[in-house]
Amino acid sequence: MFAFGNKHPYHEVVLSTPIKSSSSIAIAVHDQRHYVVDASKSATFCGSMRSGVGIPYDITTKSDKPVADDMLDIIYHALAKNGNNVIKVATRSGLHKKDILGLLSESKAQKQVYICIHEWKTDTYMKADLYCYLTLDVYDQNGIILVENDVKASAESYGGSFWNPKKAARLGALKAVKLKLDLLLNTEKVVKAIE
Repeated sequence: MFAFGNKHPYHEVVLSTPIKSSSSIAIAVHDQRHYVVDASKSATFCGSMRSGVGIPYDITTKSDKPVADDMLDIIYHALAKNGNNVIKVATRSGLHKKDILGLLSESKAQKQVYICIHEWKTDTYMKADLYCYLTLDVYDQNGIILVENDVKASAESYGGSFWNPKKAARLGALKAVKLKLDLLLNTEKVVKAIE
């Protein structure tokens, strides 16, 4: 098994949503993982694959785009597929939350969605474990917060394989992305706030 050079195709994840809004929707996904902010890991880092002796090697996005951009695209396509008027707001991990909220406000969208990646990584030896903490805030056009939501996981297992941990890690990671973004976006209170 080769533990190095692995890439996960987050950009291939297809998410569905019941949200159908007459309001314009601006979305920003902001990567605030401490190891990305301090540049010890790249913004494309999404986990580790361990060698037979447990040495971790970085897994990155197959798109070569930041994790935040891949997640933004997944959510954008889910909303756009329903006919929603969606505006993507580009972010950088070095910016502060207030800067991103300012960019969302500049979009003039009637509903503004701020998603923060506080933690996101998989760690695979024989099984794929997910560590994540994502938060979502929905604001109206005046910057008033309408709803908050979050999802967390600590060593949450997404399957494994003694014979092919590389494949198990990839499949587990894609399943985790879809499930966690679904829980973040499609919970009833968020759907109502955006609609």
